[in-house]
Amino acid sequence: MTKILLVEDEVALSEPLAFLLDKEGYEIIVAEDGTAALELFASHSPDLILLD
Repeated sequence: MTKILLVEDEVALSEPLAFLLDKEGYEIIVAEDGTAALELFASHSPDLILLD
């Protein structure tokens, strides 16, 4: 399964986008800031990063 790290600080944007991508069959990992994104990148090795 393709993993996507979504970095977005506005929940109103990240939740619907994560929902749609999950519905399409992607594994979604959400980070609310750069520090969390770096930690999640190191621990989950995403295939793609979408950032704000």
